[in-house]
Amino acid sequence: MLKEEKKARITNCYRALLAQVNYLDSIYADKKDVKDLYEELSILAFYIMQEDYERIVKSIKEIKDLSQEIAELGVKNTDKTSDLNLILEEIKTHLDYVLLQYA
Repeated sequence: MLKEEKKARITNCYRALLAQVNYLDSIYADKKDVKDLYEELSILAFYIMQEDYERIVKSIKEIKDLSQEIAELGVKNTDKTSDLNLILEEIKTHLDYVLLQYA
């Protein structure tokens, strides 16, 4: 069982992830990709609640892969490429932080 302090850090990090995806939604044209990110984050939240480390790792990998796809397509789908790349890097950083909390 995770300590309350770790749970709070993970919760805050998850909120930051949602905030970044919300911002991504405002600048990225392909709403299907953003919807897929929201879906993957929901799955991650479930695994976090279950404290299922193996599935958390798998889910984070899925989100990172999807983020990479968005980055590659983003050049075509937005005139805000630098904003898009910054958001995606923030998402990856928050995902890495979640993993660190379970190490």
